[in-house]
Amino acid sequence: MREIEEIWIINESGITLFNFSKDELDPTLFGGFISAIQNFIKEIGNQKIESIIMGSSQLTLLKSKYDLIFVARSDKKIKKKNIEKHLNTVVKSFFELYEDEVKDWDCDSTKFDDFKDVIEYIFDDKPESKFEKSFW
Repeated sequence: MREIEEIWIINESGITLFNFSKDELDPTLFGGFISAIQNFIKEIGNQKIESIIMGSSQLTLLKSKYDLIFVARSDKKIKKKNIEKHLNTVVKSFFELYEDEVKDWDCDSTKFDDFKDVIEYIFDDKPESKFEKSFW
């Protein structure tokens, strides 16, 4: 079982730049939800939200430069520090590849579609990786 099941990259306005998700969740709805919660928490206490527990899942949020919010969904039994470690790897990889696009973003999220390959590599989700592991 992977520690992180889904990844979302959302800007401060709630627009989803990228998501890697097995579910058919509406990116606009999810992005707006995360943005609204972030803004509400900031408004009532000048704080930030780091995680949300929902049933057996947890959402771990990491705010980065350019006011992007990286969100990882995982089983709530997974240690937060493990999720944050993986999430930091995702953040670093994303900015290594797309920092210029993020700086001058024109609201075209298709520019980030290839990041799915990076996520699959980071989490060994490619079928050939699983195949190789079964023999090595």
